This record gives sequence, structure tokens and C-alpha cells, in this order.
Amino acid sequence: MSWFFAAAVLLPVWVWSPTLLDDARLDGALLSLLTLFAFLKFRPASIPGTKAFLLFLCLGLAPLFFTPLELPTLAIWGGLVDRAPLLSAFVLLGLGVQQSNALNQAWPWIFGGIFAAAGYGLLQLFGLDPLHWRPMEASAPTAPLPGTNHAAEVLAPTLLAAIAFGWPRSPRIRAAVLSPVAFFLGSLHVLAPWISIPIGALFLRPWKNSKVIFPLLLVLASMAIGNFWAKPKAEVQPQEETAPSHDSFEIRWLTDLSVAQHAFTHPLGIGLGQYEKSHPHWQNPDILRVASHNYSDPATPRAKDPHNEVLLVWVESGWLGLAFLCLCLFQLLRRPERSTWPLVPLVALGFHACVRSPFSDNATALALGALWLATSEKQQATTTPKTRNDWFSSLLPSAFALLAAVAAIPQLIGEVSLSRAIAEGEVSQTKLTAEEKHLRRSLRWRPWHAVSWDLEASRLSRTGGKPNEVRTALRQAIQQDPADLFALTSLLKLEMLSGSPLLAHDILLQAESFAAQHPSIREARTLWLEEMGANQNHEATLILMENQAKARAHFLMGHAFLALAAARRDDYQSCKEELIQTGFYAGENRPLFERMARKPEPDELSVRELLLRTLADSEPYLGPGPEKD
Repeated sequence: MSWFFAAAVLLPVWVWSPTLLDDARLDGALLSLLTLFAFLKFRPASIPGTKAFLLFLCLGLAPLFFTPLELPTLAIWGGLVDRAPLLSAFVLLGLGVQQSNALNQAWPWIFGGIFAAAGYGLLQLFGLDPLHWRPMEASAPTAPLPGTNHAAEVLAPTLLAAIAFGWPRSPRIRAAVLSPVAFFLGSLHVLAPWISIPIGALFLRPWKNSKVIFPLLLVLASMAIGNFWAKPKAEVQPQEETAPSHDSFEIRWLTDLSVAQHAFTHPLGIGLGQYEKSHPHWQNPDILRVASHNYSDPATPRAKDPHNEVLLVWVESGWLGLAFLCLCLFQLLRRPERSTWPLVPLVALGFHACVRSPFSDNATALALGALWLATSEKQQATTTPKTRNDWFSSLLPSAFALLAAVAAIPQLIGEVSLSRAIAEGEVSQTKLTAEEKHLRRSLRWRPWHAVSWDLEASRLSRTGGKPNEVRTALRQAIQQDPADLFALTSLLKLEMLSGSPLLAHDILLQAESFAAQHPSIREARTLWLEEMGANQNHEATLILMENQAKARAHFLMGHAFLALAAARRDDYQSCKEELIQTGFYAGENRPLFERMARKPEPDELSVRELLLRTLADSEPYLGPGPEKD
């Protein structure tokens, strides 16, 4: 059984491909399937906290049954699939409680496998990549761990766990193992380990146990050396002036504030797995701008979580859901047979859960947390007769394991197929055309995945697909993710070129409701104004001889649209010319337009306010104003 516990942690680490689009989703699926396999052989008894966990789960699922009908069922199922690893982790915890001897035997193998992954990261740090796992030269040297934050929230608690467990036994070998891992951790330039390790170390009581003082000092010193040595090599390329970098504390503050406000106004929660698709509807609009490294890119990804596990549980399952999950953890922590040493890494991992989401976005950290929570003294853990005879609690782990495994199958096939579609695709001028066969298989198994529909639309447009086929793929992406800026802007342009301008305007309004100041959305509004201005003038020319009054109204709107579009592009000369033409058809408001045209540089905000004041009911067509400094 010890092999299973080692595999539950290490398989998600070492099953790695540089073409994986979302390593965390694949890792979660692997953990769920592996847990089901072990569960069928070693049926775990019920453990403390099972009923509290069930209540948390029910409260997290309840909001999904009251979701507006516009939200597709597939999107709901997709959210549940993303949270399924939580179920498998609870089953894994039960197996660890039941098989305590095997779990204690597995820890050296777990430590060795995780530290070996850090060792491969060290090779990449020094320019070596024998397995060719680094996706790009500019990528962080963390493979097979997905990224710097993922690596930090696994390595920092594991370093503390190895010290608390006393592995390796020889102090010299322990120093030889821990120091390079800590050096690598320091080279990642992640702030969280510098806080989580000292906090966790307090529970080692170094003032009472002299054996842990030297390993702790060695880890901190090695981290400092790694941070200093790797700093010149880890510099990020300077960004464009239009996309300044922002302090991470500003991003976290805006995110935490938005999530907390939404949780207060929605005490029953939004439903498990719904954060990624829900938060663009209510988040602070500044978050996307300040959090993006390339804000001008319409494919800029949004966060899957609020970088705070507590806030994520709170907003998805509500006040009661969070309370029952806390009750579950409390009941598990107060087990009389629970070992004391895992409290050290659990405290460190708990800090990481307050600054990121290791349990919903890192299957390795999730498995480690479950096993540390399950670790008991070396003698076999026992269950009370009352717990053993509680048939309802005994059946719950079976339901959890089966549900997690069912959810894992489409996730696993979808992610692997998408990875192969990317690996076998064609790259030209830094643009990817995914391979058709595997991309279609990914969509069959995981049709709620908006990114796959984006790739399908892109593939169709580059391989001569019909406009209706491209349009269908983009609409599927928007249906699954209404805030998909890439799909929204692409469909908008398609409708403007070969579809309906009115439908294009509806799509534009939807895009502006999520990110009105996004450069791609502002450019889309400018293009729409230019297109509609030209159409209005053309329509006025056709009816000029038949109905001059109606033609005059068309000319007025047409030149007004073109004036605002020119102001948005800072084309002052064209803006002045269009303002003069607008004034010619504006009747009693003509002096206002002529006065604006006499300005050396008529700005967008002034032109927009003039149009709102003089043209009735024009606000929906003018779009949001520019961002004020």
C-alpha cells in the first residue's frame, strides 16, 4: 500500500509534457483515477469529519440548481469536474488513516521524488534540460512542476516535513539533500516561502530541540544564496510602456476585496467550480488590467481562482459551506491518534492557501495536505465501534471516489488530446494552428472547455473553414465562457465583415460589460463606429432625393460616429472635419460643434460628452468613455 501513497503524490509531478495547456487539471484527474483504483482494493472506513464534508459538498452544489437558465448545463458540469479532486483527496485521507503503517513507510519515497523534481529544476537553472521538458527558453526552470508558485507551495512545506520527520536520518546526508533543494526554492523568487517556512518552523520548537536548528538555518541560508545568485538570470524583459507592471499586493487587494464583497452579498455561494466563469461578471474592472502582463492581448487569461483558498471556498459554497469545511478540518485535526510532526508542514501549506490556491490548482499539494492530515502514529489507527457501524458514513467515501473518477475521465482525455493537438499543430509567425483530429477528440470529451473552442475557431479560420463554422465555434466558446475576450472580439469582427452589424453591436456590448477599457475592446468599438458611420452616410446618400429629412438624420449620426472614432484614434484633423459636417446637420446645435472643431486637439471625452448632450438616445452607440486618470 505504501507504493500507492507515493504514487498519489509523485504521479501528478512526473507525468509531464511541455505542451500541456493546464497541468493542474490533468494532475487532478490522475489523482482521482489513482484514488479510485486504491479504493476498490482497500475500502477505507469512515473517518471523523465525513458528514461535515458531505454538508460542505451539498451546500456547494445547491446554488447550481438555482443558476439562471442562460448558464449551460455543460458549464456547470465542467466546474464540478474541476473541483472533483477535492473528493478524491478526502478518500485519500481516509485511506491514509486506515493504512497508517504503509503511509509512514511511504514518506521517504515521497520526499525523494519531490526533491528529485527540484533537482531537475536545478539542471534547468544551469542551462541543462536533457528531457526537453522546458516549454520555452523564457519559461521558469520548474518542470516537471508547473510553475514557480506551484513549485514553492510544494517544496517549502516538504522541506519542513523532511526536517520534522527526520529524513534522511544521517545529518550529513540530510544537509546534502536539503541545501540544493532550498537553493532552488530561493532561485524562484517567490515571496511566500520566506514567510511560510519561518511560521511552520515555530511548530518545530527549535528553542527546545537543538537537532532542528542547523537544518533550518541551512535551508534559509541556501534559499538566500539561491535568491541572490539567480537574480540577474531571472530578470524579466522590460514591458511596453502601455503595459506597466503592477505590484502584486495591489492585484491581491483588488481581488480579495471583490471576492469578499460578492461573498457578503451572496451568502449561499455561487456554486462549486463557478468562480472562473462567474467572477468577470462582478469583479473590479481594474483587476484584468493590473494583473495582465500583456493587456493588449485579447487572449489574456483570467485567474482560475482568487489566489486565496479560503476566499474561494467562501464565495463558492457560502458561509455555511465554509463553516462545515472548517468543522471537518477541526474534527480531523483532533483525532487522538494523529501524528504531531505533520502539523509543521500543514501550517506552512495553510499559509500558502491564504496567498494562492494549492488545493484547487495543484494536485500534488492537495495530495500532500491530505496525507499529512491523515498521518497517524506507527501503530494501526482504529475506529470506534460507533463509527464502524455507521453504514451511512461508510458509504459516503464510495460515492466520493466514484464521482471523482467519473469526472476525471473527460478531464484526462480532454487535456491529453489537447496537449497532442498542440504538439502536432503548426506554428507560423508565432501563431499556433492546432491539429484537427486530437482537437476534435478533446471537444467531444470536454465540450465545456472554452479554450478548446477558441483553438478550433482559430484552426478553422486559418485552414479555409466556412464563416458559419468559425462562427459556431466562437459562439460555443462564448456560451461556455461569456467573458472570453478572444472569442468575443473575433466574433465581433466576423459579424462586422460578413454578418449583421446589429448583432455585432450586441456582442460588443457584452464584451464592454466585462472589460470596457481593454485595448482590443476599445479598438473594436472604434471599428464599429467607423463602420456604422460609413453605413449611415451611405444610407443617407441613397435616400437623399426621396426623403431629405430622413437623410439629414442619417448624415448627422454618420458624421457624429466618424468624429468620435477619429477622436479615439487621436486623428485631430479628421475629427475636426467630421465635427464641421456634423454641425451642418445639427440645426440649432451647430455652434456647439463648430466651437469644438476650433479646438487644436479635440479629445475623445469632450467629443463624446458633446454627442451625448446634442444627440438623443445616442449613448448605447457611443460606448463607454475613456479611462480617467
